[in-house]
Amino acid sequence: MKRLANAVFQLDSQISGVQWAINSINAELQRKQEDLVRLKKAFSQLLDCSDEFRHNKGVCLDPSLSKNTWSGSMANDFEGFKQKELQGSYQSIEERDLQTVISRVESEIEQIKQEIISLENNRSSQQSRLNDLHDQRRKELLNNE
Repeated sequence: MKRLANAVFQLDSQISGVQWAINSINAELQRKQEDLVRLKKAFSQLLDCSDEFRHNKGVCLDPSLSKNTWSGSMANDFEGFKQKELQGSYQSIEERDLQTVISRVESEIEQIKQEIISLENNRSSQQSRLNDLHDQRRKELLNNE
């Protein structure tokens, strides 16, 4: 009888540990899934910003200066500044900065998806382990009736 109590106690202890592990995995899975939802939303917003940047690329050249508005070397210098400096900086934001952030977010989304798959696999194997422990416990109790 003492051997039965000891065996059942050990199995109960293992069952408790596996249940705790499954609960921890579930909590981590929930956090990762929430992170994934937030990142996907941010990714969508970044793509919208990128589209808006491309659509409004010409805005930084407004207003255009006509001979009636302004002429001379200052006007030419200003037009050159708008086309080279201002529009170049504007394009740099979309092409370099915004695309870098989009790529990072996309990479993070893929990483979190992989982490979720890994956690789900871990949870599945822990659940199998838990089922095995419950089976062992039942057998131990049935064999010693």
